[in-house]
Amino acid sequence: MASIYRLKELGANLTPGTHIIKEAEFTSVETAEQIIANAQRKAEEILKDATRVYEEQQKQGYEDGVRKARSEACERILGEQAVLDTRLREIEHDIVGVTITLLRRLLDEFDDADRVRLMARSMLKSLRAEKRVRLHVAPEMYARAMAMTRSITDGFKQIEFLEIVEDGDLQGAHIVLDAPVGRVDGNLQVRLEEIEEILRRTSAPQMPSMRSLEGE
Repeated sequence: MASIYRLKELGANLTPGTHIIKEAEFTSVETAEQIIANAQRKAEEILKDATRVYEEQQKQGYEDGVRKARSEACERILGEQAVLDTRLREIEHDIVGVTITLLRRLLDEFDDADRVRLMARSMLKSLRAEKRVRLHVAPEMYARAMAMTRSITDGFKQIEFLEIVEDGDLQGAHIVLDAPVGRVDGNLQVRLEEIEEILRRTSAPQMPSMRSLEGE
């Protein structure tokens, strides 16, 4: 395969006319051309690789930056959430405490007879299908309970008969309601404790996990 060379560009100054250069004498020129071509090709490959590496590093740096920013954001959110949860628990604890205190003070304004009436009516609401029920009261409350029979059953049209029973095991406003479906204890103190427990349990805040925050 023949090769064409621009002798002037290679620094060969010849006089005008036709000249013949022996192959052996021109070997160095061909070798130089090959070296230059290989060098150019290698330079292009190096530049291409360098460009690819640079772009990959840029992309990796961007992704690392995004991950770092997201991680820092999650940490801040969790930190703020922890502080908020602590404060909410303090506030909710105070609210529950105030609620129970107010409820106790409200009930303290009623005497035992009124408490018996209120508790009995509350218990009857859970027995709307019953026609005959028996109300156990403390001995000291028997007479007053008998006098309140009509006010206890007022509004409960299904109740045909309310029997008041004196029970020596009971004291104060503590009552027990008997019905065919079962026996219901009306201890006011226990009811208040149950209400307080329910309020505290339902007011406990839930903290989100790191995974759920990172997924957003």
